[in-house]
Amino acid sequence: MLTSKWLWAAVSVSLLLQVIIVYTPVGSTTFKTAALGWEQWGVLIAGLTVGFVATTLAGKVVVRRLGPI
Repeated sequence: MLTSKWLWAAVSVSLLLQVIIVYTPVGSTTFKTAALGWEQWGVLIAGLTVGFVATTLAGKVVVRRLGPI
């Protein structure tokens, strides 16, 4: 998956379009978006970290109890 050039191109274009829509005056006016502030980014990163750790630990518990799938 990490060696797929088409996948990397699609992800890159998607991120570029999101940045253009959210962080440029034309994009934010057209799509009525607003950029996140530092506080919102902090809450987002904290939530993602908690979710990632919780699902990783839950996956390890399931594999220990049921074995690898």
